[in-house]
Amino acid sequence: TLIKRRANNHTVSEGRLYKRGMSIPLLKCLVGRDAIAILQEVHDEIAGQHLGGRTLTKKFIRAGYYWPSMG
Repeated sequence: TLIKRRANNHTVSEGRLYKRGMSIPLLKCLVGRDAIAILQEVHDEIAGQHLGGRTLTKKFIRAGYYWPSMG
């Protein structure tokens, strides 16, 4: 089923949820206050470039992060 397939792409290590990436081994799941802090930090570093949503998303992935609603 769909849930089993999606579960195979995730793992839990030391109480943190990670998604297995293609080019990056593990992507840390961002939730709650941690998510807001990391999103703000990465955005502030590159905000002067006025990047589009897809490019900004790729920057987060390269930084080793993801969130469930990420495209």
